Amino acid sequence: MSPPPAGIGARLQGPSATSPDPLAIFGIHLTIWLRSSVGITLAGGQVDIQLDQSGNNNTMHRPATGPTMGTGINGHVTTEWDGSDIPELQPAVATFTVYPSAQPRSLITQHAFTVFWVYKYTGTTVCDLAYDTPTVIGASPAFARLGFGAGIDPGNAAHDQAQAGLYDDPGGGGAGWVQTRGPSVPKGQPHYAIAVFSGQTLALYQDTAAPTSIVLVAPPTNDPTYNLDIGRNESVVQGAWQGSIGEEGTANIAATPAQIARLQAYFRAQWTL
Repeated sequence: MSPPPAGIGARLQGPSATSPDPLAIFGIHLTIWLRSSVGITLAGGQVDIQLDQSGNNNTMHRPATGPTMGTGINGHVTTEWDGSDIPELQPAVATFTVYPSAQPRSLITQHAFTVFWVYKYTGTTVCDLAYDTPTVIGASPAFARLGFGAGIDPGNAAHDQAQAGLYDDPGGGGAGWVQTRGPSVPKGQPHYAIAVFSGQTLALYQDTAAPTSIVLVAPPTNDPTYNLDIGRNESVVQGAWQGSIGEEGTANIAATPAQIARLQAYFRAQWTL
């Protein structure tokens, strides 16, 4: 792994471990965990490789333009995203599949999953996870069955909201893309969010606010070869992420209330939130 540019270690300080981290919280159920302060290789001033910290070796790489490094969340190390039209981090395997056939744990299942992300949104797109106008940190192809990120509050352009969505299969009586949004908060502030799917209900926890939720009729079925693009929705130009990302990850179980509380405590301690 190539070292960061001279002086970057002195300028960019990662958060110190003071609470149980996602690997300790989820164990073998943690499927991918990307951290901005470790496992990153730079090339030409851009993030070229980001190593998965879950133990599953789901390494991400840039197919073209990559994010840069900064201190976008309370002085801690972050990856910085400029809204490029090119997916800026993708799985580093030829088929762009995060979970190779030898990997038995998939990104999500029909029954349960958890997604988490620490972010600061600086874009201008309305908070809408409809497939044609998403503003997402991460998304999976095949009808973009999963999307998560943030966007501008439709009723207040000075505020933004976390968002999470799933594809509710119309063939099974579902409504297509459905989403839930977190509370409206002043734009450009750092936040953490956790989306938990328990089989039919998708719940979104933004910071310490009470969760919002939506019920699906025909949720997506298990697919052990789910892709995951970090930085934009798969194949959708408008979906490019703008802002800072501290970390993000997925687990293939629905987090319990105790696990959610531990994850929230970890985010607050790690990111000074």
